Amino acid sequence: MKTAPLTIRLDNDLDVLLSKASKRSGRNRSEIAREA
Repeated sequence: MKTAPLTIRLDNDLDVLLSKASKRSGRNRSEIAREA
């Protein structure tokens, strides 16, 4: 599958949740965002 870059703005609360999910799962933030 070919991918292309995408930039999104997150509010502070969502940014914190994404960081916590990343640390918990051992995956990077981009991997989690792609699944969402």
